[in-house]
Amino acid sequence: MVIISHKHQFIYIKTRKTASTSIQVLLEKYCGKDDILTPLHKPTTQEGFLYNKKARNYKGIISLIKILKYQIKSQIQYKSLINITSSLKSLNKYKLRLFISRFVSHMSAEKVKIKVGTHIWNNYFKFTFERNPWDKAVSSYYRRQPKLPFNEWVKTFSLNLRSQPLNFPLYSINGKNSLDFVGKYENLHGDLKIIFEKLNLPLKNLPQERVSGRNKDNYRNYYNENSKKIIERFYKKEIELMGYSF
Repeated sequence: MVIISHKHQFIYIKTRKTASTSIQVLLEKYCGKDDILTPLHKPTTQEGFLYNKKARNYKGIISLIKILKYQIKSQIQYKSLINITSSLKSLNKYKLRLFISRFVSHMSAEKVKIKVGTHIWNNYFKFTFERNPWDKAVSSYYRRQPKLPFNEWVKTFSLNLRSQPLNFPLYSINGKNSLDFVGKYENLHGDLKIIFEKLNLPLKNLPQERVSGRNKDNYRNYYNENSKKIIERFYKKEIELMGYSF
């Protein structure tokens, strides 16, 4: 999922297991009629159901019209039209299909940048959240409820990599963080405060959409030395970027 707010000039890239759905519902409260908001998959609260009624402008042609409107509005019109025309001519078949496709949940920064264009991407405030990968893996385990014991389940990561909450590919381009701010789930309120101060918006209470039923126990208790190293290997880039440790 992605939220693109032309009203407040921000782009939110949704990551996994980072209270991202709650943040998504919160951000809608500030968005304007032209902003792009994709719907939730199976909302769990009344606020989530109300959000889905307000999801808008995410379908291909509609989102394209909204983006073009703000590309033109934000630049000198004549030059903007030339740039947009040139950009369209330079698109290969893959990029052209992407350009006219709808916005979807957990869309990567690379794809979002192609769809919104360089000018909007460079000038809007772009942010997301990350989470300690050892804690994130435990949360994912509870979410999926596999039959395997936790340490055995971790061994299967290489077989089911696409289903793991690997967030770095979502907010990186060419192997590097592409966003202006990556907050930490462990400092959720504090980092949301930083984001909202940057956007000059009042911070409202965070909704509790799709909250895990897991007890707030210590994630370290789940690991043996082998599973600890597996997580360290798979989430190496997140760990290096965010300075996480076991």
